[in-house]
Amino acid sequence: MQSFPTLEAVANPGNLLVAHANAKRGKSHYTAVQEFEERKTELLRTLSATLKRGEYRTSEYRNKTIVDSGKLRLISKLPYFPDRIVHWAIMLQLESEFISKFSDYSHAAITNRGIHTALRQTCALVKKYPYCLKIDVRKYFPHIDHEILKDACRELTEDAELLNLIFEIIDSFPHGVPIGNYTSQYLANYYLSDFDFWLESSGYEFCRYMDDICIYGNSSRELHALRVEIESFLSDRLHLEIKKNWQVFPVSARGVDFVGYRVFPNRVILRKSTHKMMRRRLSRVLRHLREGTFTESDRSTLAAYAGWVKYCSRTARRTIFDKYFAPCLYLMGEDEHKFKSKIIWMLL
Repeated sequence: MQSFPTLEAVANPGNLLVAHANAKRGKSHYTAVQEFEERKTELLRTLSATLKRGEYRTSEYRNKTIVDSGKLRLISKLPYFPDRIVHWAIMLQLESEFISKFSDYSHAAITNRGIHTALRQTCALVKKYPYCLKIDVRKYFPHIDHEILKDACRELTEDAELLNLIFEIIDSFPHGVPIGNYTSQYLANYYLSDFDFWLESSGYEFCRYMDDICIYGNSSRELHALRVEIESFLSDRLHLEIKKNWQVFPVSARGVDFVGYRVFPNRVILRKSTHKMMRRRLSRVLRHLREGTFTESDRSTLAAYAGWVKYCSRTARRTIFDKYFAPCLYLMGEDEHKFKSKIIWMLL
C-alpha cells in the first residue's frame, strides 16, 4: 500500500486551502492576502491544476539585506500567491518525513523543538562533560550544494512528480537555499542530518541549532582531534567549511554561549547581547508607561522577554525582574492585573 507523500496530495484543493490558512496567519492585513481572498476559490482551483500538470514555476525573488546580530543577511521573499501557498502545501505533506529523519540532537525548524529544548539539552550536557567544541558553518545557507541536497531529498518520497517540484524550488535560487522561504528552514536543517548521525555513530553527544553546533567531550585533546575530522567530513561530504572562530574550552570556566544564553554547570544567564537588547527595549517600554503611550506592542515586548528570562537560573531571574520588570509592572494599571500576575509567576 502506497504510504509516501505524493504530488497529488500536495495539489489536492483541501490541502491547498489548509496551506493558505497557515500561510496567511498573522498576515491577513497584507494587500496580497486580501486580494487573494477575493478570488480564493478560483485561484486555488487554478493552482491545483497547474501543480498536477507539473507546470508550476517559482516566481521572481525580491531580495533585501538586513543586519541581524551585527551580521549582514540577504533575505529573499516570494509572492504570497502562488509561491508561499505552494511551500506550505508541500510541508503539510512532507513535514513528518523530515522530522522522522532529524536527530534528537537537532532543534531548529522542528515542531515541538526549538531554542528552549536546545537549552535544556545543553544544560544536561554541560553537567556531563568538562569540555566543549563550539563551531558554526561559514555562510551556511548560500553554500548548500543543490545536487547533494536533491540527492538527500530522494529519501523523503518515492513520488517522482513531487521530487520534481521540490527540485524546481531548490534550483530556483542561484546558490544555496534562500533565507526567507518556508521550505528553506527544513531543507537547511535536513542538509546537516548526515553530519548529525555521523557524530552520533562516532560516540559524541552534541546540540545543534541549524549551523551552530556545540559538541562535548572529556578532554581538550579529544575535541581538537575531532575538529580536524569534522572539517574533512563537511568538506568532502557536504562541500561546507567551518568558520575560523571555532573554540575548545572548559565549560565550567566560561560557560557555553548558545541559543541566546550562557550555560554553566550550575547556572544559566542571558547572553550578553541578549541582555543588552532586553535592557534597551524594556527601558523604552518603561518610558512609554511614564509618558502614557504604552501600546500592545510594548505589552508583547514584556511578555516576550519574560519568556526568555524564565529559563535563567533563579538568582538571575530575580535580579532581572527587580531591575527591569518590576518598574514596568508597578506603572501598569489595575486592568492589567492578570497580565502582571502572569509575568510575576513566570519570573518569581
